[in-house]
Amino acid sequence: MAIDERRFYSPKEIIVSNGGILPLSLSSVYTAIANGEIPCKVIGHRKLIPGTYLIKLLQTEQAASGESA
Repeated sequence: MAIDERRFYSPKEIIVSNGGILPLSLSSVYTAIANGEIPCKVIGHRKLIPGTYLIKLLQTEQAASGESA
């Protein structure tokens, strides 16, 4: 999945079962949003996750896996 830093993603788009990057269930993503662990913008009733957060998450994961290798 290519992530655009200017775009916002719905929780359904970012879970692995739908081709996304987060290996979480949809309910876990919504719980993390509610707990403030995943930042989001609320537009109407929609919760949208910024692409910049997803890019930072990927970079952190890649750095961590590179250090342990």
